[in-house]
Amino acid sequence: MDSVRPKHLWRRAPAITRLVCLGYVLISVGLPMLQKRMPAAPRYFLCCFHTVFELHYVWSICCSWVYRPVQDVGSLVLVFMDIFLATIYMRRKERQMGSFCFLVWILYMSTCVNLIFLALMAAFATNNPYFETLCNQGIWPILLVIITRQSLTNPSAHLTFLSVVRVQQRWYPIVFGVFLTCFSLTDLWMIVAALGFGYTETFIRVDRCYLGPAAANKLDKACFGGIISKCMCFFAKRIGNWLPAPGQEVDENDVLASTSGRRMPWTLSTRLPMAMDPEELLGELPQ
Repeated sequence: MDSVRPKHLWRRAPAITRLVCLGYVLISVGLPMLQKRMPAAPRYFLCCFHTVFELHYVWSICCSWVYRPVQDVGSLVLVFMDIFLATIYMRRKERQMGSFCFLVWILYMSTCVNLIFLALMAAFATNNPYFETLCNQGIWPILLVIITRQSLTNPSAHLTFLSVVRVQQRWYPIVFGVFLTCFSLTDLWMIVAALGFGYTETFIRVDRCYLGPAAANKLDKACFGGIISKCMCFFAKRIGNWLPAPGQEVDENDVLASTSGRRMPWTLSTRLPMAMDPEELLGELPQ
């Protein structure tokens, strides 16, 4: 079982995937510790009808994924399970898009999913005030969107869920969402919002509002050129590889050092696997 060891997953994760996982753990664990001195600190990252429309914490719409409330040992275990799966699914998406483009994509997807979630909560809150404080938290909305998009690339293919149920890939996200809900790993309405967006965006082409390769390349060069580029090289030695956007021309001398100390060229993989089972994805890791 060496292939499923966390250090192998971490070694293959690019810069933004690592930053997301590190930030997710630090904020989720750190905010409860700060709550004694700053009682309102966790609310800044809670995305619900009350915080967005009444307290005007509008930034939580795009930043709610960085925080999952940790109240006991069980919730802490769920946080680490979240980042374990994030290193599997997010690293592939980052290799496909490039690091800078992937960071913007996370914020964009979080905003879209949360807008759907808030619309549902606004409709339900007219009859039940409970829905005003129901929050959409954690990294699962992003993961479910990634899983849904990859599943729909080959919807008629079959795969096995947890080596028990054989389903078509078009239904895999729904089965996965039902599994999460049944074991109380996440909230039902968060799953509905994430799956609803994941399935409908294929038809309404939400990606038209997103950065194209040309715009991503210009922003990537503008933000990470010159002195900033040197700072990112120094930073990447300790965090991970910064991947360029698709189609970006990179000099052979422009390299980033991996955390293992090896100097690695800026490379980009555009191949995505069809299989969505973590067991199949983990199968490619070194033994």
